[in-house]
Amino acid sequence: MPALRALIASAATAAAVTLTAVTPAHATSATLYAELAELADNLNALAWPAQDTYNFYPGAKGHADVATSVVWGTPGQPTTYESKAKCAPLFTQALKHTFSWATDSYLQAEFGSTSPNAAKYYDGLTAGADHFATRTTVASLVAGDVIAIKYNDTAGGSGDASGHVAVVAGAPQAYDRDGDAATAEWAVPVIDSTSNPHGVASTSASSPYQSFRDTRAVGATEYSGVGRGWLFIGTDAAGVPTGYWWGANENVVDQYKPVSTRPMVFRALV
Repeated sequence: MPALRALIASAATAAAVTLTAVTPAHATSATLYAELAELADNLNALAWPAQDTYNFYPGAKGHADVATSVVWGTPGQPTTYESKAKCAPLFTQALKHTFSWATDSYLQAEFGSTSPNAAKYYDGLTAGADHFATRTTVASLVAGDVIAIKYNDTAGGSGDASGHVAVVAGAPQAYDRDGDAATAEWAVPVIDSTSNPHGVASTSASSPYQSFRDTRAVGATEYSGVGRGWLFIGTDAAGVPTGYWWGANENVVDQYKPVSTRPMVFRALV
C-alpha cells in the first residue's frame, strides 16, 4: 500500500506539472489598464507646460509629426517616462509592453499591419481578433477594455484621421448628455492619446466640463498627448451604442457622431 500511495502521489504531481505547463497565461483588461495608468499618471505628475516636453501628440499644435516613442520609466520618476504617440500607435506600444504575444507577426495577422491605425484596429477587432472578447453594452465596460472607432465620414483617412482608439479607465456613469429623458447616455472615463482634450477646456464654474475634466488642460489652455478624459456615448434601450460626443461641453447636436458614420466596437482582453 505505501508503494501504491507513492505511485499515486507521483502521478498526481506529474499531472499537476503537465497542467501548469500547458495552461496559458491569460491577458486581462486590468493588466493593460495598470500599465497605461502608470504611463499616463507618471507623466501627468509633471506640471504643464513642462510635461509638453515628454508627452505630446505628434503633429499637434507646436509639435512636428515625429516618429512614435513610448517609454515606461521608473515609477515616481516622471521624467523617465515618455509618450510621443498618436492614439493607435500608443495602443500598439501598450500591447507590446504588456503582453508577450503582442508581436509584429500577431499584429500583421490580426490587424493587417505591424503598426495598425485606428480603422485597422476597428476592422480586426470586429473580425474577431485573437486575445479579445466581445463587450456589447456600455454598462459592461471595465477598466482596460478597448474602444475602437472608425471614421467613415468626411474625416476618415488612412492615417491618424482613420478613427480613434481609447482604453476604458473605470466604470461608465449614467449621464444625461442631451437633456432628453427618452434617450440614454454614459460618461466613460478613458486613457488615450489625443491632439486635443476631451471637452473644451473651460474655467467657467457653470460648465459641465468642470465635472468631467481632462488632464491635458490647465485652465483654458489645452495640450496634447496621453492623458485621462471622458467620452460620452449614447445608447439604445438595450445599452448598445448609437453614437458619441468627444466631451462634456461640445454642442449637443452638431458634435454628435452617430455609429452610422462612425461605428464603434468594444472589446475585452482575455
